[in-house]
Formats: sequence, structure tokens, C-alpha cells
Amino acid sequence: WKSKMTPTLRKICFGFGTLLVFCTLVCMFWYNTNSLSNIHVQFPRAVAQEEFVMAGVVEIATVTSVHTNGSHHSPTSHTGHRKRDLKKRFPNAIIIGVKKGGTRALIEMLHSHPLIKGPTIEPQFFSFHFENGLKWYIEQMPLTEKDELTIEKSPNYFDVSLAPKRLHRLKPKSQKIKLILIVRNPVIRAISDYAQRLAQNINHILSFEELIFLHNGKINTQVGEVKRSIYDVHFQRWLKWFHRKQILVVNGDELITNPVPVLQQVETFLNVSHYFKDSLFTIDKEKGFFCWKVNPEAKEPKCLGSSKGREHPIVSNSTLNKMKEFLKPHAQNFCQLAAVKFNWCSL
Repeated sequence: WKSKMTPTLRKICFGFGTLLVFCTLVCMFWYNTNSLSNIHVQFPRAVAQEEFVMAGVVEIATVTSVHTNGSHHSPTSHTGHRKRDLKKRFPNAIIIGVKKGGTRALIEMLHSHPLIKGPTIEPQFFSFHFENGLKWYIEQMPLTEKDELTIEKSPNYFDVSLAPKRLHRLKPKSQKIKLILIVRNPVIRAISDYAQRLAQNINHILSFEELIFLHNGKINTQVGEVKRSIYDVHFQRWLKWFHRKQILVVNGDELITNPVPVLQQVETFLNVSHYFKDSLFTIDKEKGFFCWKVNPEAKEPKCLGSSKGREHPIVSNSTLNKMKEFLKPHAQNFCQLAAVKFNWCSL
């Protein structure tokens, strides 16, 4: 039958078929466009959150409805919003020690700063969990934005010999890291360390003297209470791997008695705005320690937990004098290396 069609009839059939295809495409395009323009009605107006986990770093994209005079804007509206970049990041700063030097008080106070965040646990990555890998370490960090600072504290980094080398290997991150070391009178620190040992082990029967002295009367430098107070040995190890300008050394004894200047010193070192001031702090009359408001509008101040400020065991003057005699040259050497003038440098 095709052979019997005239050329004119063929042209008419071809034109009709082309028009039919064109109309079909136009209808499909109109349908899809109309569907996409109305897709936002399927989303809830409450907060919608998606987590993207990649290479151990969690990024969260958050779409939040805006409330203006009781009205709700759809998630497609960006009124009043700025693009967020929440993710878990490698820390900008680390409190490396020393145990019983005031690390808990320091980081708890720093967490009140609006631009400083940190994990609630001690990761102890560079001391005891290095085999878990960098992804695991970053996963321990809190979610922060670009303009916020991440800080963690693990006091045992200071005296674990492999810690500074392990951190140094993570270039270029280690070249930008800021390290904070908070120390106090090494003799008092050792006694505080022993008090914690007693609190954690009620069956411990050795006295402080029995623990720190060898049978020949010499001080046992392998006992943690003594070893961690030999500041200069550990500090020299850190200076082997990091520039002195990367390490801030602060006085833990001053943090107890006059916290604001110490915190302002840390703020300057971290290059964040000065937030801490005297009006945020009050004295806990029961313990004699400072409490602070977590924000200026807070009604009740925050105080350190019951484990802080525990009573120290009685230590004889003879033992104290032997401790001072042993630790004095180490304290003097440390203060010289750190270029600090604390009231206990000469013991």
C-alpha cells in the first residue's frame, strides 16, 4: 500500500507523525517540571538531618525551618541561614598533661568558651590507642564548624615516651598543632597522684613512703607518682619533636587561685577571642575552688566534680624534704627550658 501512496500523501503522514512525537515530548517535559516544583511539600517542616560518613569523618548537613512571628518557612527558603560546615576534625590543640596538674579544670573551663569544643573523654590516642588509626581518633572529636576550635586532653601524653614522636609523624597537621602543658608544684602533684590511687583502689595498703622509697632509702623513679613529676625529662622529649613556640606552659597552681589570667593566656595562645572575665567566676566555699558560669546568662555556676579537691594523705616533713631535695634540680631545669618563673621553680 505504501507504493500506491502519492508523494503529497506521504508528506502529510510524515508531518503528522512528527507533530505527534513533538506533542508527546512537550507533555512529558511539562509533567516533570510541575512535579519538581511541588516536591518540597513532601518534606516535614521540622529539622531534617542527613549524615554522610566518609573516611572516618562525619559531616552533617542540617536543614532547619525558620520561625518568624509564628510562621514556618519551607526548607527551600534560606532566609536567616548561613551555610554550615559541621564535621569532626583533627584537633587544633591538645592538652598533653600533666596528670593531676589541673588538666580537667582547664578543659572544663575552656569548654565554656563559645568557640572551643572538645570530646568529653580522654582519647589517649598517642599513648594507648594509636593502633586504632587516625580515622578512629577523629571520630572521638565533637562536631565543629570552620570557625570553631577543637581541643582534646590526654594527660598521659606528657610522660609516655612514644607520644610526641607519634604526633609529629602526622604532618602537616603536627606542624600546626598547638600544645598546652599545665603543671604544678611537682611535690604536691605527686601526693595528689597518690591520693587518686588510694581513691581508686580501696585495698591499696602501701603508704606514700612505702610506695616512693626503695629499700635502700632512695626514691623510686619508676613509680608513676614520682616519674610524672620529673618534668624536665619529659619536656625535653617533646622539645625534640616540636618547636618551643608550639607549646604553652601554664601554672596549674595559679589556675586554682586566680583562673582568669591563666585562661586569658590560653585564649591568646589559641588565637581566639577573650571570653573569660572575673564576673563569670565565684568561689565554692566548701572546697575553696572557683566555679564558673558556662555562659553569662547562666543562673547557677558550674563546679568541678567530687573527685577534684579530694583530701590529701598526711605526709611527714622528712618525706617532703627528701622529695624536694630530689625534685629541685629537675624543677629548676624544667623552668629554665620552659622559660617560666613559677613560685615553685626553686622548691
